[in-house]
Amino acid sequence: MTPTPALSVAIAMADDDRFLKERNGWWYVRVRVPRSLQSVLGSHIMQALHTKDKTKARELRWPVMTAIKAHIAATKANPVKALAGAWSDRRAAGRFKASEFVDLQQTLVRKHGDAAAAEFSERTFGIFTDLDVRETEWFADAKFEA
Repeated sequence: MTPTPALSVAIAMADDDRFLKERNGWWYVRVRVPRSLQSVLGSHIMQALHTKDKTKARELRWPVMTAIKAHIAATKANPVKALAGAWSDRRAAGRFKASEFVDLQQTLVRKHGDAAAAEFSERTFGIFTDLDVRETEWFADAKFEA
C-alpha cells in the first residue's frame, strides 16, 4: 500500500527538525542571523525549549521562531536601540567589558555616525530614553512656551 500524499506530508512534517538543536539531551531553537545584523546579534540566536522530549520540542519550536523573527525585525528597524538593550542587560548581569564597549562604539561611529554612538552609550547606561527622541515633537504638540 502506497501512502497518500496527505499522509506523506504528515510523515515528512513529523520528521521535520528544522531549527532544532540538541545539546546534552536538551532541545533548543537555533536561527542564523542575517549577515547585515551579525555585528549586532551574533551569527545565530539560540533559545532553550526547556525540554528533553523531541516531539515536544517540535511543537514548541514555531512560537519561539515567531518571537526570534520579531526580534530580528525589530533589530533591523532600530539596530542602535536593540544593541543598547543587549548591552544594558550585559551590564546589569555583570558581563560588561569596557574594551568591547569602546570597540563597539568606534564601529558605530564608522557605520552610523557620532549621534548613533552617543545614543547607544546613553541607552546602555539608562540616560537616554525613547521620550528623548520625541521631546521636541511633544513640546510642540503641547504648545509649551518657555
